[in-house]
Amino acid sequence: MGGSAFAAAKPGESTPNICRLPIYIYNSLSREYTDRLSVFYERVAVPRSAPEKTSHGDLDVLVSNARHQFSVEDLAAKLGALKFIHSARNPTTNFAIPLGKSLQEGVERISDDGSDAQCFQLDVNVCPPEILDWEVFHKAYGDLWSILGTSVRPFGLTVNNTGLHLRIRQIEEQDRKRSLLYLTRTPAKTLAFLGLDNERYGKGFESIEELFRFAASGSFFRRESFIKEELKTNDRQRLRQREIYRRFVEEYLPMHPEVGRLDDEERGTGDDEVVTREYVLKEALDTFNVQPQYHTVVREWEKKQQESEMWRKVAAVIPLEGGKLNLVIRGLKRWATLNSDGELCLRDEAVLDGAGGIPVVTAEGGGESKLLDWVERNWEEVREREKRRVGEAKQHRKALSEA
Repeated sequence: MGGSAFAAAKPGESTPNICRLPIYIYNSLSREYTDRLSVFYERVAVPRSAPEKTSHGDLDVLVSNARHQFSVEDLAAKLGALKFIHSARNPTTNFAIPLGKSLQEGVERISDDGSDAQCFQLDVNVCPPEILDWEVFHKAYGDLWSILGTSVRPFGLTVNNTGLHLRIRQIEEQDRKRSLLYLTRTPAKTLAFLGLDNERYGKGFESIEELFRFAASGSFFRRESFIKEELKTNDRQRLRQREIYRRFVEEYLPMHPEVGRLDDEERGTGDDEVVTREYVLKEALDTFNVQPQYHTVVREWEKKQQESEMWRKVAAVIPLEGGKLNLVIRGLKRWATLNSDGELCLRDEAVLDGAGGIPVVTAEGGGESKLLDWVERNWEEVREREKRRVGEAKQHRKALSEA
């Protein structure tokens, strides 16, 4: 959180003096607290810093596989924390830890309560074991993956904290989260698919220039993806708040007009004309062998869309609105069924668990018109049955509460 977790203190609470850490202090604390946390967790890692970074607002440590049972209070005490912020819904706990006297000179305070005590912010992020290696990879080198994320987005790819994903176009337009199809969380496979040199990545980067050159070397890099006026909202926010991302967009690309153009031979693809979103879809499905998953997701989505469209048409033939209409729609889902001849009818008892109900039909074969005709003839009966069922259920709950 850049050292800002403790900035907003509750009324009556003091705010610890959180300091920015010069790189030599950061490196020393990184080693020390990796060792300390290793007493509590089997796996402890600190992502690589961006090159040329001179100071850090906090120390981020990723952990997994607790060695034994302990409370956050136990951990805070062992770490020597003055304060901590913890939530059961958040995998990251923030600790304010006093700096030793020998480390306090030359640090810059981020927040200040007027006291002499100087602290640094330690963020301990508990990861699922299968995610930790990916998270170390994804968080490495500062804004590298923000740059790469912008470059691969037009091709239907998303890189987030759980892995590399394909966005299914026809689903993305209505539900971005459901459109994500998981491909891999193996770093080497991810780099290879993006046309990035795994061996070069493993050597690290001595300068921002080297980092930028690497980011722009992938098969899917196009400078058009970084036109400021066309950036997505999140990217515009990064442009304002993330120094390395801003430098890449506003300094590196203008100084290197040859980078990311279609005639750039250094991006590792000699057939740029075919590198479209459809091409990447096919390559992803083949490379990661996820054709069955893709087709299953698409079929389920199409079925859901057909069902939504069917119920929209059903609602249109019922001359009610608002809650009264919703009552009938719920009633149709609970009372309608098919008899042994495959004809629509009303069941003797309502089904409340979602089983049965009206099957999804389309206009093919006249099934849709039969359905709508049946609804027009029977919706009033459905309304009366559902109203009676709701009333009886209320009476039953009231009797139980009074018993």
